[in-house]
Amino acid sequence: MDTDLIRTFLTLAQCSSFSTAAEKLTISQSTLSHRLHQLEEELGDVLVSRSRGKRNFHLTEAGLEFIPLAEDWMRLSHSIAGFHLGRRSQMLRIGSVESVAMTLSPLYKNLLQIREGASSLHLFYTTSPSFKLYDALEAHQLDVALVVRKRRSPLLITEPLFSEGHLLLGDFGKQSHPIDPATLPPHRELLADWSPAFEPWHQEIFGSVASPLATVDTSQALLGLLGTETWSIIPEAFALYLKDMGILDRLGLSLYELTTPPPRRVTYKVTHRHIDPARKELMAHFEKELTHFITEDHFTLRTGITRRKEYGNC
Repeated sequence: MDTDLIRTFLTLAQCSSFSTAAEKLTISQSTLSHRLHQLEEELGDVLVSRSRGKRNFHLTEAGLEFIPLAEDWMRLSHSIAGFHLGRRSQMLRIGSVESVAMTLSPLYKNLLQIREGASSLHLFYTTSPSFKLYDALEAHQLDVALVVRKRRSPLLITEPLFSEGHLLLGDFGKQSHPIDPATLPPHRELLADWSPAFEPWHQEIFGSVASPLATVDTSQALLGLLGTETWSIIPEAFALYLKDMGILDRLGLSLYELTTPPPRRVTYKVTHRHIDPARKELMAHFEKELTHFITEDHFTLRTGITRRKEYGNC
């Protein structure tokens, strides 16, 4: 079975949008549909149900059951690739929640730069929810994970890396003052649960019966639904990433401060207590680069400190 078919299916399941998944994979939607059809033929089952002529789709029961198998396939595929490359490169296995992965993308590009006289680095990089990253670390499938939820484990070391506030993303014209979240129209909200403290804050502001326009579980799914008629409250680092990448300008959206923002979100670095001695030097190099990156002025945040305001119309 072709690994590209598995990757295509998982990307579609993650993005919840054919157009967003195709863009992320840098392929056409017709190619994506062809790969999906080919995978379904090989499995002998339908994974995705989509009405003819409509953009909406949902995973079938078989599709939902296939997700963990597909994830196992990709992990094994990367491990085999790492074994093949191990003789001429060092393999660093990093896991991260998606919104943090976007923020730290310049760091990973820097890690992959080829330096004269240095051995090349092979980066295995995956995004998953926090609980799956903990499982992968405990099973020695990752070297380090960046998560936004804490879980006790005698096998792992969890340390706070940086914290960040939240910003309102939408189209509310030019605002010189922070916006009261209680005045926002719930029926236009794209809601994501960013951290353990976010949902209680949301219920306190909007009430438990408030009905958002849509609930999303990934940053990519959120991007696929954003428009001038919608709004969302998102972590600051993710918001500034969207600004720096020109996505806000392309969508015609701006960032605003809130009078009563959610509690700050903390990103944690998680490592295994028992690191293979052969990997300690590689891990030390990564942690040095990570510390340097988050304390440099070009990073959007510093631990517990928000950088100067660059919020578009604020």
